[in-house]
Amino acid sequence: MTQRATSSPLPRTVSRALAGLLLLALCALSVQDATAQVARVQEQYQQLERAVLAAKEAHAANPTQQSLEIVNRALDTFRRYEQDNRALLQAQKYARGEGQATMDTGGPDGFGYTYIDSDEPDGPAYSFVDISGTGTLVAEGDDDSSMDSGIFAPVDLGGPFPFYGDTYTQAVPATNGYISFGPDITLDAGPDLSNDCPLPDDFSTPSGATLARMYPLHDDLELDPAFGSGLYFEYFASCPHPYSAGGCNVFHWDNAEHFNANGADQFDFEAILFDNGDIIYQYGPGNTEAGSGSTTGIQSLGTTSVTPDFGLTYACNTPGTINGNLAILIRAPDFSLADLALEKTVDDDSPEVGDQVTFTLTLTNNGAGTAKGVQVRDDLPDGVTFVSATVSDADNDDYDPGDGIWTIGEISVGETATLEITVTVTSSLPVTNTALIVFSNLDDPDPSNNSDSVTLNPVFADLKLEKRATNVVTFGCDDDGEDDEGESDDDDDGDDDDDGDEEDECIETVNASFLIKVTNEGPDTATGVVVTDTLPEGFTPLIIDVSGGTFTLSGSTITWEVGTLSNGAMATMEVTIEGLNQGSRLNTATVTSDVIDTDEANNTATAFAGPRDDPRFVRGRGPGNIIDRSGRRFQSDLSLTKSVDEETAASGETLTYTLAVTNSGPQSNNGVEVTDELPECLDFVSASASAGTYDEDTGLWDVGQVRVGATATLEIRVKVTDDCSGEVTNTASITSANLPDPDDFPIDPFDPAEPDDEASATTTIAAASARVAALLEAYPNPFNPQTVIPFEVKTSAHVRLAVYDVLGRRVALLVDGVQPEGRQQVTFDASRLSTGMYLVRLEAGGQVQTHRVMLMK
Repeated sequence: MTQRATSSPLPRTVSRALAGLLLLALCALSVQDATAQVARVQEQYQQLERAVLAAKEAHAANPTQQSLEIVNRALDTFRRYEQDNRALLQAQKYARGEGQATMDTGGPDGFGYTYIDSDEPDGPAYSFVDISGTGTLVAEGDDDSSMDSGIFAPVDLGGPFPFYGDTYTQAVPATNGYISFGPDITLDAGPDLSNDCPLPDDFSTPSGATLARMYPLHDDLELDPAFGSGLYFEYFASCPHPYSAGGCNVFHWDNAEHFNANGADQFDFEAILFDNGDIIYQYGPGNTEAGSGSTTGIQSLGTTSVTPDFGLTYACNTPGTINGNLAILIRAPDFSLADLALEKTVDDDSPEVGDQVTFTLTLTNNGAGTAKGVQVRDDLPDGVTFVSATVSDADNDDYDPGDGIWTIGEISVGETATLEITVTVTSSLPVTNTALIVFSNLDDPDPSNNSDSVTLNPVFADLKLEKRATNVVTFGCDDDGEDDEGESDDDDDGDDDDDGDEEDECIETVNASFLIKVTNEGPDTATGVVVTDTLPEGFTPLIIDVSGGTFTLSGSTITWEVGTLSNGAMATMEVTIEGLNQGSRLNTATVTSDVIDTDEANNTATAFAGPRDDPRFVRGRGPGNIIDRSGRRFQSDLSLTKSVDEETAASGETLTYTLAVTNSGPQSNNGVEVTDELPECLDFVSASASAGTYDEDTGLWDVGQVRVGATATLEIRVKVTDDCSGEVTNTASITSANLPDPDDFPIDPFDPAEPDDEASATTTIAAASARVAALLEAYPNPFNPQTVIPFEVKTSAHVRLAVYDVLGRRVALLVDGVQPEGRQQVTFDASRLSTGMYLVRLEAGGQVQTHRVMLMK
């Protein structure tokens, strides 16, 4: 069987213009010359057509690869000649005064079928063939089908014929002018006089059969008794088409009278089926007026509720449209193609971390062929974890979460298949999930709809907590021993009374008021907002007033359930507390919520309960030599931590030590100094401190003041020299501060507090050759918004380079694969990230290296 040669027809306006020019050229010639020219073209056309038929017959008699190549060459030559001379052949029809049809072109229907008639410049060539003498009679009579005639069973088509996405090898012709196809065509039997007009709105197949049909001329083809009993509607079939190259089957109706009152005229028509799905209807040269009450077109298998857009009407109760010398080409879509379209949706694109969401993938076959073994890849991204999957056809389809492949056994034209994937959201960062069609047994003419993505934007907000003292009142003692608000003792004798003879009986107290404010700086609404305020030891609340929500008091802890805060909203709580005057006491509040907070650094706020800078202390004896008037020490609990970014290193690499000194109170401290003398085998490179300065010669970090609740940090970058080997330990210690540290003076000498004013970090130095890959310093650093991260591969290996936030969540995967030997670099773009510290992590050969980079927007 053959397929038509595909070509791009000329635009209609160009084709008409070309035909007009050819007409002028023909008019300029003599009638004899014009006739001779057309005759030569037609003669050559017929010769080429006969050559194709001869090649086909030779191949059928002795099929070989060589004979098949001869057939293909003959077909190519024939089709090129037909295309090159189409305009001249059409111009001949116009010159004879023919070609006045009004239907022209139409379609496509929902499946992709179109039509064009022979009166169009790019239409089919008219070549009516009467096979009533050579074909096989398969039906005769009135209002009958071949199944009832008993003459012939369903016609064998001689090869597969594609029609509306299905393939048929048999058809049933009916004397009322239609051809039926279907899974059980024996049901399409008996009279069917309705003209099914228009298509596809009406479907008159009897017995409830679900069949597809062609309608060259569907109507009650009347038989006038004047013809006599020997004349019937005769229906012939022939395969292959005896005179048309590329034709497979021709069905021919003969002696059909169609609305002719005197019964004197014969009306013949035929349908030619091509193996690529194309159809040509042709009408005999002797035919006269027809079309009234009849339908010409095609209709799909099914009913209007199944395929409402699958059908094509050429003529519908339109008198005079179907006459002689007319050919209608119904062009099928390319059945070797399947326009597969993939759509992806999600039921909630703004989830909270921990929520489950469901992705839905919908695959649709928009025609024209049935696709088999289709595979869609959906690799779940970082930030979600797989829970379950459900396919629409569990008997034939499957989804493997391991490789992300969804396999669809078969999907017909117009059919859809779905896959639902349920996942748990684990990241607060935006997560994009992309699905892609990766395989189909048919080519896809439109790959632009082969993939689709959805992005999860987890709900997050930036809750900012602020706290400040609004009023501090001290209640002191007057000379008569009674409390006197706001007064203080001004003597300097160091005693606790004014006269130096006896101790006052009153006790100084403090009332302090605080304002706590929580603001949602967005971008999303925060739910489940809770503020916790833990009062200093010895203080009790007097007044608590909140602008919204509710609060509870348990011991010294206030729990304020704010509830919901929309973007930009604010809530406040005012607290007044009372306690003994013991100097400055730290009061801390924290805020939490059900959503991810993008900046946890501002979730805590501190203020001082009591006078922050109370001058009423005297120099005296005691640890630290600093006491207040009641004999209580002013003190400051300083602690030191130290870490190194690499647990193992090689000569020539750079290490970063990070020191952090924290003041846990109860008082702020000045004159804080930390000493960090580097081991001799490490060469100093640079240092950066959040407070104070570092002297690399002496190893002294002059921190200065560290307020209560604050932390000061120092980063020291060093280079490993060849003198380093084995374990190298770097130790730092707090060597000076104005106020004493309570850890240095334990209450119970037999249970001393764990010292926290010294810290060490150890790195094992390995041979340089042992390092598979080395992570080098990023530049610039700090950066905004991009930084270059270089690394060196000592020997070809699998390298994984990623960036994490300080909470350990991966925010970018920059390299993941085998890398060649040599120095390389990648650019890290943090445009979508917020200001803060990020960790660059390189894994290679079982070794891990980490550097820090700072994004400052």
